[in-house]
Amino acid sequence: MGTIRKKNNGYEAAVFKMGIRKSRTFRTKAEANMWIAETEKEILSGKFNTIPDKTFGDLMDRYGKQVSPTKRSGSFELKRFSKLSEDEISKIKLSELN
Repeated sequence: MGTIRKKNNGYEAAVFKMGIRKSRTFRTKAEANMWIAETEKEILSGKFNTIPDKTFGDLMDRYGKQVSPTKRSGSFELKRFSKLSEDEISKIKLSELN
């Protein structure tokens, strides 16, 4: 459910659903209500998908290149990632994981 707040120049409509936050200002309260309903429907349908179209293996590679070298145990982490990349889970898309 979205929220509406009265502002000096109109009505501010805000929606926060499934981790996605959107807001916008409208002249009338009716316009704000219509936008909230439409935006919530789009979020539920998946139009605002925030998950990138990458695999879990891609995520591990990026983490191994950017974060692991800064850690004291980075070399051990890279060994675990290389072993895990041979598993089937590394081929699964992030959007399919839950």
